[in-house]
Amino acid sequence: MLLADGDFTVFLRRPISATLLAIVAILFLLMVFPAIRRSRKEALGE
Repeated sequence: MLLADGDFTVFLRRPISATLLAIVAILFLLMVFPAIRRSRKEALGE
């Protein structure tokens, strides 16, 4: 971030870092999705 002067797009410019960010986002969604689904089932079941 110091080299990029605070510009966050530096993480998306390179294919390797963009791929790693995409993998992290997918893993995060896969981790959160079951909890959201479970809470929706509980809300609709009542």
